[in-house]
Amino acid sequence: MAFKEAKLVQIVDAMDSQFKNIVAFRHECWWNKKVYTILAKNNIEFCGLNHPLLPQDIVQNNKVLYYRFHGIPD
Repeated sequence: MAFKEAKLVQIVDAMDSQFKNIVAFRHECWWNKKVYTILAKNNIEFCGLNHPLLPQDIVQNNKVLYYRFHGIPD
């Protein structure tokens, strides 16, 4: 699913703030400053992934750094 700000707002609104929420996106267009900022303002962590089709940027938008290691073949 490609990034759309309305979709991001919908995701944020669906989160329960009583929990530590972490979101992992599977499309590279979600790796952008607007996403990091909106998630951070709502105390939601951005989850980075090491996957051959996604950016390899390590993103820390809050106190917790969350990163999933799926593995890159080479």
